[in-house]
Amino acid sequence: MIEEERLVVDPTTLAFLRRMKSIGGLTPREGYRPLTPGMLRRAMREVDARHGGRVTWHIIYGRVDASQSSPSISPA
Repeated sequence: MIEEERLVVDPTTLAFLRRMKSIGGLTPREGYRPLTPGMLRRAMREVDARHGGRVTWHIIYGRVDASQSSPSISPA
């Protein structure tokens, strides 16, 4: 069941990345090696050229109560 859905379109890939940084969404996974500044600029230009800077993402919230849990469900 979807309780709320919002569509926010950033004008550029850089604007999207800045939004992610402002909400703490750029915390890398363990062992991640960031792109060099030049590689990141090239990647952003490519996304802007191909997709107009449009990036989509989904946040899913859920809750499992102990009485509803199943042993067949395992974490990904």
